[in-house]
Amino acid sequence: MVIYGTPAEEGVVQNAGGKVVMLDEIRKVDAALMVHPSNQWGSYSTSTARESFLVEFFGRSSHAGGAPEKGINALEGVIQTFNGVNALRQHINRDVRIHGIVKNGGASPNVVPDYASAHLYVRAPTMPMLEEYYDKVLNIVKGAELMTGTRSRVTKVANTYANSLPNKILADLFRSEMIEIGVEFPEENEPKQGGGSTDFGNVSQVMPALSAYFNIGPVTLHSAEGAAMTATPEAHETMIKAAKGLASTAIDLIIDPNLLKAAKREYKKRLAEQAKQSN
Repeated sequence: MVIYGTPAEEGVVQNAGGKVVMLDEIRKVDAALMVHPSNQWGSYSTSTARESFLVEFFGRSSHAGGAPEKGINALEGVIQTFNGVNALRQHINRDVRIHGIVKNGGASPNVVPDYASAHLYVRAPTMPMLEEYYDKVLNIVKGAELMTGTRSRVTKVANTYANSLPNKILADLFRSEMIEIGVEFPEENEPKQGGGSTDFGNVSQVMPALSAYFNIGPVTLHSAEGAAMTATPEAHETMIKAAKGLASTAIDLIIDPNLLKAAKREYKKRLAEQAKQSN
């Protein structure tokens, strides 16, 4: 049994995605197990593939009131990028997500911004679909550049996150262990399509993998309330239970080789089905 510490899972720092960077080391094990806080219990779900990237526009500064005709407005490049993305939304797959924020919009209203930037995400259920819509957004950026006379640059902020492959064998093992501990764990017959993304998806593409969730309370994750809830005694107690369930699941795989073989068979089947759908 090996415990890996994998930093920078979230795509808000340069080269984020510790599990992607460490994948050559992680792939030495037979199966990967992890838990994540949530507002419910679960162990049978998927995550979306994701690109995280910085879009920058470069223009020319000038006095916005006295000589606007001499300026090239970099902020307009960002604005037109968002306008283009919004125009695209009507024609995208319902499971695709494109969202982002303006990082830099200029320094003063009376100066034409010569630099502006936005941090964007594209998420999709599969890697081929991710590539398709990421390319569409890159074309939008190029169009915004041509419309505004600016120069653009796109830089990936994080490693590409693959969609995660669920594993019913591992999900049922974890569920049974949590029930044994005393948790009222829901029965899950179909994998739940999650809207988030994780570098653990890359791990699930190379081995049987379990990404389970433990209930810390009725909160929305990635919110101020969710952050506050993680520091409560109730959340800590639930985390301990989830850790015990995770360890027990690992022990199950060690003492019963047939369970591990079954999990590997399911992994290979899902990988083949995914490849078939992509062709």
